[in-house]
Amino acid sequence: AEETQTGEYIRPVMLLQAQPRSQTQETLTIDVVKDTLIQDFNIPEKQIARHGQGYKELDNTDILKPDSPIRFVLTVSALKEGWDCPFAYVLCSVTEMRSSTAIEQILGRIMRLPYAKRKQSEELNQAYAFAASTNFIEVANTLKDGLVRNGFERMEAEKLVKIHEQADLGLADLPIFSQFKTVTIIAPETPTLENLPQDTAEKITLTGSGTLVFTGPMVEADKEALQKVYQSAEGKIAVEKAFKENQALHDTHSPAERGEVFSVPVLAYKQEDFLEQFEKTHFLERSWRLSQQNVTLAEEEYPSQPARARAARIDITDQKTLQVEFVSTLHRQMRLLASDQDWTVTDLVNWLDRTIPHPDITYSESAPFILSVVQTLMTARGLSLDQLIHDKYRLRQSVTAKIDQHRKAQQAEAYQTFMFDDSPLVVTPDLAFTFDPQRYPCKPYQGSYKFRKHYYSDVGDLNNEELECAVVIDSLDEVEFWVRNPERSSKAFWLQTSTDRFYPDFICKLKDGRFLVVEYKGSHLWSNDENTEKRELGALWEKRSNDKCLFVMPKGKDLQKIKAKL
Repeated sequence: AEETQTGEYIRPVMLLQAQPRSQTQETLTIDVVKDTLIQDFNIPEKQIARHGQGYKELDNTDILKPDSPIRFVLTVSALKEGWDCPFAYVLCSVTEMRSSTAIEQILGRIMRLPYAKRKQSEELNQAYAFAASTNFIEVANTLKDGLVRNGFERMEAEKLVKIHEQADLGLADLPIFSQFKTVTIIAPETPTLENLPQDTAEKITLTGSGTLVFTGPMVEADKEALQKVYQSAEGKIAVEKAFKENQALHDTHSPAERGEVFSVPVLAYKQEDFLEQFEKTHFLERSWRLSQQNVTLAEEEYPSQPARARAARIDITDQKTLQVEFVSTLHRQMRLLASDQDWTVTDLVNWLDRTIPHPDITYSESAPFILSVVQTLMTARGLSLDQLIHDKYRLRQSVTAKIDQHRKAQQAEAYQTFMFDDSPLVVTPDLAFTFDPQRYPCKPYQGSYKFRKHYYSDVGDLNNEELECAVVIDSLDEVEFWVRNPERSSKAFWLQTSTDRFYPDFICKLKDGRFLVVEYKGSHLWSNDENTEKRELGALWEKRSNDKCLFVMPKGKDLQKIKAKL
């Protein structure tokens, strides 16, 4: 609109400030933010540029050119100085910024009007900043003082910098609600709404002129309730007319856009009246004794002689040819620099215990286990203490793997106890996962097949085999609607395996009220341990639901099993 009115080309750009990488905690790095934009918000990858944390995707790029696709710039701190883009209108920061100078520098990137001229559209005369940190908001107030120091009046500074803790938006202003259309009921009388059912009352607005505005899908019960609030035949006819108009509006929308609820019972852990989704902590809470586990490191787990690493020095001779000289003594020479010459068995054990992460295992369990491992290597395999000390890094790797092996075995054993008939696992409508009708974090399917029953207007990406499976599901008369389940998302349905969360490929709601979960697997993968466990887990979920929930894993092209399951 601005270009049409003034001839100025403007493409607003958002700056997203990510968190630095950390070795001690999970952070929202540039890569994490990029994946979120693509997967959760369906932003095309070509519209995203990273600058920082090793990326320089803005170099040699003129972001102001009309043919530039960039709309999102991801950074950590590289944009504080030496970068200017008048198209930068929005800052979204997920990191802590405690310095007032840093705040001024990075907010300064979004406070320059394109071409330094006031715009016809008032929205383009403002900059927007969103921060997850209250500290950011507090420090951002220093901008007002900075503006005053640079010649602005205090009143001007107050107008230029406005801090909003929460957006004051009405429901109708939010784009996510745009799919819920409205119809108007105009009648010659004012309706009496006192006895209107709550479900229907929540969908209507009474204007000052006595007109009713109905928002969202109108079902038969809504129509009947609304006809009762009018005494005249004209009022009842107006409701009937609005009902037909509403049906026509919503017939073109997906179930999610029509406001259909898609809630699927999960596998739940029940303790008396307490219910929560069954997940890893329920079987990790079981105590176990590392000190009582097998301490033997077999030859294949810890070879007596390490594989020889061949080091080489490469040089160019006077004749301009490459000369390669292998250095066999490098490792031995490096050992002379070590500070572990006088270590005892206790020193080695303490070093291993200190450098092997085991937050779930106490020292009273880990130290005796590691001591027994070292002693067994010396007595049963004849390895000397000096050899173990000099080879401590490789030994640490083997001991870590052994502990992890025992840990996984104990987890699997504890997990199996929940598979028994008397375990506290239930499947009930009282605890269900509900798909978000306004958010579907997926990369959209780009094929030519037009699905009729998918819960969302978009369908998640499908490979060729999954596409065949999805077409079969979409054609089943018994299916009311279905969804391509997102992968590893908080917006997805999942079941807990002994090691990880299992996100099945397809979730279906059947017309008779039951649910069907379908996991596609190629013939070459169907029988492996991982997928055998998934089938057993799906069968348990089905059994605990009293067959109100169904699970099937077709083997390769045997897609008839889906129909047979119904």
